[in-house]
Amino acid sequence: GLEPGQPSQLKKIDPATRPYSPWRLSTFLQDPEKYAMLFIFGADDKAMAEVRGYELLVGDAVHQAFESAYKRLQAGTPGKDIKLDEILAVYGRVFDEGHKSGSYTERSCWKAAEYKRRGADYIKARFEKLSPFESQGKVLAIEERVFWTMTDPATKKSYDFKGRIDRLMLKGDTVYIRDWKTHFAP
Repeated sequence: GLEPGQPSQLKKIDPATRPYSPWRLSTFLQDPEKYAMLFIFGADDKAMAEVRGYELLVGDAVHQAFESAYKRLQAGTPGKDIKLDEILAVYGRVFDEGHKSGSYTERSCWKAAEYKRRGADYIKARFEKLSPFESQGKVLAIEERVFWTMTDPATKKSYDFKGRIDRLMLKGDTVYIRDWKTHFAP
């Protein structure tokens, strides 16, 4: 089985050669100027902070709510004892803290309460499909950081990648990598 390890100390990485990650790649696609500032010129991410949309807050709150359920499952709580109300309480707390921070903005015709309601509706629908949680297998790891290298067979050039696995599950003899919000393989 997988044994929990000590978190590795990350060395300072040259911004131009640091490993690729989903966030780094999506930043390039969505905002090339921000990508250049962060990954080529090495600007501090905090210096690049901007007002974010409520979509990001909903995603983060849903993520943390499901993460709390799977951490309980990993710690030995029977899946039948994980209740929707508890997951919704985590979601509500995270959403409310983010809302109070003033860091999020409404980017559509919805108000904050509508974003919050839609996130709660999503959790209710997913909970119905996921419970009882132990039917998905054993939780091996949560929020596991991974690094790997891929080599282009044509050029023989290697590229470093990094990511974070939301949830690693074992069911029978198969290991599954799952995303918190979609619950599918990333």
